[in-house]
Amino acid sequence: EMDPRDGRAYLGLSRIAQRRRDFVYAKKCLRTGISNSFSRQERTDGAIVGDNGANPFLLQALGCLEERVGNLAEAEALFVEAAKSRPSHAAAWVSLAQLRTRKFRQGARAGRVCYQTAELELQRAGLRPSSYVYTAWAAMEYQKASDVRRARELFEKALKADPKCSAAWLQLGVMEADKENWERAQECFESALKNDQRNARVLQAYAIMETKRPDGSSRTAIELFERALKVNPRDAGVLQAYALFVAKLGDIDTARDLLLRGTTVNKRHAPVWQAWGVLETRYGDADDARDIFQQGIWACAQSGGGQSGGRRCARLWQAWGVLESREAAG
Repeated sequence: EMDPRDGRAYLGLSRIAQRRRDFVYAKKCLRTGISNSFSRQERTDGAIVGDNGANPFLLQALGCLEERVGNLAEAEALFVEAAKSRPSHAAAWVSLAQLRTRKFRQGARAGRVCYQTAELELQRAGLRPSSYVYTAWAAMEYQKASDVRRARELFEKALKADPKCSAAWLQLGVMEADKENWERAQECFESALKNDQRNARVLQAYAIMETKRPDGSSRTAIELFERALKVNPRDAGVLQAYALFVAKLGDIDTARDLLLRGTTVNKRHAPVWQAWGVLETRYGDADDARDIFQQGIWACAQSGGGQSGGRRCARLWQAWGVLESREAAG
């Protein structure tokens, strides 16, 4: 018998609605679930502890949805409410930290407060350390504070909590590759693939590293890109990165084909449209490049973005402007 207080059904309905971009109904499902919610958490010692408010999973999910549609203040309030309802709810703290540091442009200190609080509340609740918290925290220390040493420490904590955490291995590998620690980066990617052979993100990052390292193998990079596409043929990000690499090798026709595939499988992926337009700007015809930029803007325009199409189109307008500047100087 179904329990109307079980939040999982509302979460599932909301995700289905989001896939068809029906955000109004997705919100309605989550809000209905929140109003009906009743949840309990079981500690490692077997004690049952009730939440202080509504279902934190639904609150956090609704916060993510509000953030997705641009309602940032509402998203922040929901993440805070989720954390208050269950202080040990790691996802709420991570979402709050990322919102404040990425969208509100607050400094690393604002993020640290959230991550440190999550760490403390998990300890108080008698729960295991969260690799998810440590991985997100490490990424922030590297990207926001440029503190590689601290980021390494936190990635190690994440991997101690969960040695099979693909996200930690991936992001540590990317950081080491950025610092040109090629052998260590390769070890990280191989460790991730040992436990998750079909992870397209890891395969893509590994391939990109091979294209950058001085002694990297073009054949190995191509094999990795092909493996990533075998896992997910509709991954526009992989198709874009693969196209840029083969263009660098001088195979412009193959690069065009890959970028065309990228825009076909994901019409709203602005970086693919940009890469294709820039490719035509450099190696093809200016009118073809203009047509690609225009198609990309039409495909990626956001509702409420005005005549410019919103922030996702900014990169396309900028690249188109570079084309016109070159033509004028031409």
